[in-house]
Amino acid sequence: MTSSRATTAWLATVLAAVAVGVSHGQSPDQQIETQVTQALREEAVLRSVTVSVQEQVVTLGGPVPSLWAKETAIDAARGVEQVRFVVSDLMIARAESDEPVGTGGRQDPTLLRLHHVRPDRHGCR
Repeated sequence: MTSSRATTAWLATVLAAVAVGVSHGQSPDQQIETQVTQALREEAVLRSVTVSVQEQVVTLGGPVPSLWAKETAIDAARGVEQVRFVVSDLMIARAESDEPVGTGGRQDPTLLRLHHVRPDRHGCR
């Protein structure tokens, strides 16, 4: 019976320590940073996002490839217990250019000419 009481007391101590945020000698901010970083690592596109925490306020930074990635990172940080606020300094990467493919940014002169061809009165060139 004494062994059972000792086990129960030990378990209660462990649970109390977890409840007040004492885990592996980390402060609550360090715990939050670790948990947010782990959550972001689950998505390959979010692995480069930087995480900093001060007074339970998470700041996310760096480039992300899309709005979806930005929102996913913010949601992951919000999902961590004890997070009070999330500040996003995430920047969505520049969108693809709609310049013609393979021209290196130069307009093909024949394409320009095609836009200026006027049909004759029968609709033919």
